[in-house]
Amino acid sequence: MVDLKTDSETLLLKLINEKRLTEDGIRHILHAQSPKFVSVLSDVRPGMFLTKEGYISRNYIADEIIAMVCGVIDNKIEVLSVSGKEMLFGSPNLFVNTDGLSGLEATRLIVAEAERLGLNADAAVYCQNFTVPGLVKQGDAFLLSKDEIIDIHSYFYNIQEALYSIDFTASHLWSSSMLMKCPEKPMVRMYALRSPIISEEIPDFPEYVYPAYFVPFRKP
Repeated sequence: MVDLKTDSETLLLKLINEKRLTEDGIRHILHAQSPKFVSVLSDVRPGMFLTKEGYISRNYIADEIIAMVCGVIDNKIEVLSVSGKEMLFGSPNLFVNTDGLSGLEATRLIVAEAERLGLNADAAVYCQNFTVPGLVKQGDAFLLSKDEIIDIHSYFYNIQEALYSIDFTASHLWSSSMLMKCPEKPMVRMYALRSPIISEEIPDFPEYVYPAYFVPFRKP
């Protein structure tokens, strides 16, 4: 019989030692003891969630979560929308040199170059038109770059738990990093959040777009 009056730390150790608590059980108890929302920017971690009200939640909340935290850059929180759409990247002959650019810079450049050349840039345009009332205005969302994807995979296991929570099923997502693999054959780097592998695909093959964007920290 477990003494429920015992302090929580002692109780956890007792249950673990007696092999009466599973890994899922430990996680449930720790989450239950944690405040619902993060109150300090320095506590924000990849794999947490953004709510409709702009707060960062440690746990998934059904019908309230709109994005997953990717990281913190210059005191702004980079998040990835949990709502995606399958589409072509753009015209098969579209190529824009995005080396060294951030996802936001690259996405804007892709849109501008496609307009100048009279070509389609479906994925980038979709992100540019993506808005969230009170949080994201038109032109601020973007396709993640290759380097931003690599940074996210530094927290691979945090991300996997978050993806499981939101029932994320897309296999590959478009990035904003393009390359010319051989003359006259533009390619776009894709990424799989469920795997640390970055692959390549032609622009007129349908894959998923999940817009990324930055939000300021909002204290609950």
